[in-house]
Amino acid sequence: MCLEELGPTFIKLGQILSTRTDLLSQDFLFELKKLQDEVPPVPFEQIQRILKAQYPQGVESIFEWIESKPVGSASIAQVHRARLRSGASVVIKIQKPGVQQTLAEDVEVLRFLAESLDTWIVDFKKYNLVAMVEEFAQTIQQEINFLLEAQNTQRFYENFKNRESIVVPRPYVALSGAQVFVMEYIEGTSLNDFAATATLAQKKNLAERSLTAYVSMVFTDGLFHADLHSGNLLVVEGKHLALVDFGMVGRLSKRLQRGIINVFLSLSQEDYEKMAIEYIELAAVYQSIDRDKLTEDLRKIFAPYNMGLGVSGANVAQLMMEAAAVAFKHDLKLPSELLLLFRSLLVLEGVAKSLYVDLDWLSFITKKAAETQAPQDPIKMIGEFAMMTREFNSLTRTLPLELRSYWRKKNHPSYAEQVEIKNLDELVKAQIKSAKIIFFALIVSSLIISLTLILINQSV
Repeated sequence: MCLEELGPTFIKLGQILSTRTDLLSQDFLFELKKLQDEVPPVPFEQIQRILKAQYPQGVESIFEWIESKPVGSASIAQVHRARLRSGASVVIKIQKPGVQQTLAEDVEVLRFLAESLDTWIVDFKKYNLVAMVEEFAQTIQQEINFLLEAQNTQRFYENFKNRESIVVPRPYVALSGAQVFVMEYIEGTSLNDFAATATLAQKKNLAERSLTAYVSMVFTDGLFHADLHSGNLLVVEGKHLALVDFGMVGRLSKRLQRGIINVFLSLSQEDYEKMAIEYIELAAVYQSIDRDKLTEDLRKIFAPYNMGLGVSGANVAQLMMEAAAVAFKHDLKLPSELLLLFRSLLVLEGVAKSLYVDLDWLSFITKKAAETQAPQDPIKMIGEFAMMTREFNSLTRTLPLELRSYWRKKNHPSYAEQVEIKNLDELVKAQIKSAKIIFFALIVSSLIISLTLILINQSV
């Protein structure tokens, strides 16, 4: 494909666009998903120059040996096995020479194209291409900062070190830098290679473990691995699952976590009005939204599965991506973290279903989501109460100032407040008609009461 010929920036762009069902047709998405990030390695002599710059005290003072042949090579970096002087087995992820300059130049080209299209072609304005390029530039800058990846890995290492059967390599943050990342070597088998000879029970176990790890990241930690394809999953000792490559991660606020939980619960309950409300809340939209129309459009996505197949038998992540596309068409700007979450879930779901196709994803996820709404431990509840208290204090400080500003503006001689009510004439006519009906009903009621009294007197 032409994107592969254009280099690492456009490969990454294509990989990201391959998840944007809200922007591209299925034909384009199918082709973009074929993009691979495997390229020939650069000579080890060039890699050594980067290592010497990272370790001015001498590479040999840190490492006992480094294998010249890489164990993996991508467009941005390649990975070499090594051993520290302490005897620990590690791998070194080393950025290829010239990558940062190439990426910077390519992003400038994308900015120019986005600004030109946004200026000259009206139909492109609604996509906000300039903002998309800026978001992409920020994402790719984070991905090529290996010190940031080392810090991400440290967070995941701490989160999972006491969780059964999930392994995260120990990062050596002190030995890492912007272009070099050193981490523990995990002796494992790639998920695809293991699955080729594994039993059905082993495959089911690994599929469940991958999903358990993911929902823990999303619902508990608020920090999730955003690229859990089979190449980033290793099988250790035939039963444990190792997660690697934390260059692309997503972070979720408490508010976003609660919203995601409610979206999945509304899906399991087939409550699409609730789902529509959650999307509106997540987008923090204050202009008028046709909630009924949004609810109906969401219902259309899931209706075929409610009629017999059941959502659990569908590609849940793909349906959530389509629901996000519907929200986009209703002018709801959803948080980028939410789209990244659905994209990562889409990738992981494909991996897990290749292992065990009958895994009921929706039941599994909604069960975990419901558990998060159960009574929490006192320390966590105190923390959330403290956060609510801070927000309330902030409101009490700012609200008087906002009200004072409003009344000053309202009492100013030049202030004029105009309210437009659509179909005002029809509203007035309806009110007059209602008044006439009420008046007529009162007269009729009076006549009936009078006639009743007369008949009673006559009977007496």
